[in-house]
Amino acid sequence: MGTHTTPEISIESDELVLHLDHVETLESLRRSVRARIESIVTVTVVDDAYEFVHGLRLIGTGIPGATAVGRFVSHDGATFAVVHHGRPRGVVIEFRDGEFKRWVIGTDRPEDIVAYVTRESETKPPLN
Repeated sequence: MGTHTTPEISIESDELVLHLDHVETLESLRRSVRARIESIVTVTVVDDAYEFVHGLRLIGTGIPGATAVGRFVSHDGATFAVVHHGRPRGVVIEFRDGEFKRWVIGTDRPEDIVAYVTRESETKPPLN
């Protein structure tokens, strides 16, 4: 399928936004995923992002050990995953509420994503 870039993460107003590239958009049928910053519980670097993707794939692409992109549902909630072959390290972002219980993102630079999300979420005032 070609080379995938690390998905871009940004803060827009009070939301954390995961922007997907063209191939990931086709794989997941979504251009982006959003979650309220105030619902972030943890942001963690993981050595094997695939370990955190489990359950039934409802919408997306799943090739065991190679690609997991889209919505996966299990007894402990919905996961949105963007994990590609050759990029086993990643970030798991857990949420208190919202559409997804967690995002699992495969990336070559998980520490940068953790630092960005942690720094930006701490600078936003809580919503009342």
